[in-house]
Amino acid sequence: MKVRVRLKDIAEKVGVSISTVSRALSDSKMISESTKKMIVKVARDMGYFPDPHARGLKKVRTRVVGILIPELDNLFFAEAVSGMERALFSAEHQIILCSTRGDPKKEVQSIRVLMSHNVDGVLAAPVDYKANKKYYNMLLSSGIHLVFFDRFVSSVDAAHVISDNEGGISTLVEYLIRMGHRKIGYIGLNLRIYTAKERLKAFMKFVKNGKIESRDEWITHGEYAMEDAERAVEKILSLKDRPTALVFANNVATLGGLKVFRRYGIKIPDEISIVSFDDAHWNLVFDPPVTCVAQNPTQMGLFAATILLDSFTSNEKPGVDKSVVIKTKFIERGSVKRIGGV
Repeated sequence: MKVRVRLKDIAEKVGVSISTVSRALSDSKMISESTKKMIVKVARDMGYFPDPHARGLKKVRTRVVGILIPELDNLFFAEAVSGMERALFSAEHQIILCSTRGDPKKEVQSIRVLMSHNVDGVLAAPVDYKANKKYYNMLLSSGIHLVFFDRFVSSVDAAHVISDNEGGISTLVEYLIRMGHRKIGYIGLNLRIYTAKERLKAFMKFVKNGKIESRDEWITHGEYAMEDAERAVEKILSLKDRPTALVFANNVATLGGLKVFRRYGIKIPDEISIVSFDDAHWNLVFDPPVTCVAQNPTQMGLFAATILLDSFTSNEKPGVDKSVVIKTKFIERGSVKRIGGV
């Protein structure tokens, strides 16, 4: 069992008195800024996290914000970070950007790195809606403000900014129904991600109430990689009885599907209709352009950063009650065929 780090341990490491360490961690004006920063860094490196309920305890501000994203090469997260930068830089804050690559272990490493840099706050798109809950709570208990975006971790009292996942999927499925489709497949994401879980749940409501027909082999949810979507689409296309339409759960899955359709010469929408949750430039480049519900990742990033900055001003951590849900925008293009004489 790991021994709890004490003020005495930090004092011995730095070579100062216990009272100096205590004053530094309480942001006392009696201690110079350079000494405060040195003591805070040593405390973080040693794994010392103060009791958030201790009276009079304040965190030394660094004006640095950490950003955790699962993928650097995903257009959605690139645009979200752009929105964050706009808000943070205008408020004279610097950022530390970490990519977790969808790996819970790398996420823990990134959280530790951000804590060691004594960031004021963290903007995070977590890997898993359950994993690493204790590490996100550790951020909060150490005085670091936290805002989730795009997805969140359950049972962590932090604000989140997300798209209307249920509303977006419902819009797509209802549109397909109006166009005469009943046999509808679904190309989803890793169900450890909150976003993926909610979108699949919204789709399955239509299956359960009998509004559409969908079979197990028409519904897939692999990892986050494009290759998973490619394999899923290839499998569906190989079926003797296949759906007349497919719902893609995000832009990466859509791109994987488009690659398969082009590879095998599948004509959209004559042979199969498709719709996408999320928009991307390839939706417009593909012939025909893809019908979708568009998210606004730049706005999402801007909102998340603004909530975080406001929390610094108020000196109150942004809890779940500060959360925001952003509506999606339906964009009809040419990837859906009207069938059945509807």
